[in-house]
Amino acid sequence: MDTKKFTTTIQTKSMVEQVKENIINAIIMGELKPGDQLPTETEMCELFGVSRNTIREVIKILTTYGIVYIKRPEGTFVSEGYNPNMLNPMMFGILLGKKDWKELINFRMAVDIGTLYLACRYQSEKGMREIKDVLEKFEETLHREELSVKEIAKMDKQFHLAITKMVGNEILYTINDYISKFTLPSRLKTTEENIKNDTIQNYYVLHKKIYRLLEEKNVSMIEQIIKEHYIYWENTSIDE
Repeated sequence: MDTKKFTTTIQTKSMVEQVKENIINAIIMGELKPGDQLPTETEMCELFGVSRNTIREVIKILTTYGIVYIKRPEGTFVSEGYNPNMLNPMMFGILLGKKDWKELINFRMAVDIGTLYLACRYQSEKGMREIKDVLEKFEETLHREELSVKEIAKMDKQFHLAITKMVGNEILYTINDYISKFTLPSRLKTTEENIKNDTIQNYYVLHKKIYRLLEEKNVSMIEQIIKEHYIYWENTSIDE
């Protein structure tokens, strides 16, 4: 096993963090490639000057992230494909960071704008049909005699994920799915307020504008329509 692929400089971070970052950096720099086998526990203990418990904790974390996988009895290997778990640390960091609400709005707005741009570029007949089907179900949901806050929020999520699905980028889909999850409390409250204010039907109008934008591939209108789309959600007061 070639252990020269690792840097072993000891800094102020914990041993587990140092070893973990060292392995991740080796993968980023291409020194460890997808499918490569990591050194054995004994080799890494000697290389980094740490205990077996430290190495086992590092491997446990990297396995949870989806960065490596264990294949018994052969050993530990670098993952060979994208795993949604790889985005968990970043997304949970955003969720638990208690950032200013405006920062989260701006983050989602940037993702939505980029997603629509790519959706215009990689538009497909199948994808547009799926988006239209969700839009029609969304309209039906909004015209029910008894409106369900959760059902409306669910249809909103499905609409945006259908757009992301058409792009065909797994990483972007995962990010959008996470955004939908950790903005759910605010979206539920926004929906509830719009039902009370009798403005809930505007939801369909705003989503229909997005669909028409995609039909026309009118990228010049993306930012304006997204800003209109956020008008209610942005003004919602909620403690995240």
